[in-house]
Amino acid sequence: MRSSSGRICASRLRAEGIGTGGAAIAERVLPVVKPRAYLPVHWDSFWTPFAAGADKPYADAPLKDLLAKSAVQLIVPVQYMDKWRLDRAGVRAIPNAAVKKALGFKEP
Repeated sequence: MRSSSGRICASRLRAEGIGTGGAAIAERVLPVVKPRAYLPVHWDSFWTPFAAGADKPYADAPLKDLLAKSAVQLIVPVQYMDKWRLDRAGVRAIPNAAVKKALGFKEP
């Protein structure tokens, strides 16, 4: 994560995946980035057929505990095509039922 000079290496952050790295990456990144919210992506599998939809909601207990201790809001994705809005109030889920219905997705 840090170069020999002690600086954060952006290329390594991208390579290790902030969004899917779990608690091991988050404990390094949270003190630097200081996020107010954490939205995991690609939590299910790259190998599950998209048309089948997500078969289980996001779950990562160690990361959830770390985020809670760090006062970072965990935004839990449930199904493909979930939708969120970021504004001055923060991040929140907003309905996207028409798209999910058109794709045949059900809530896991």
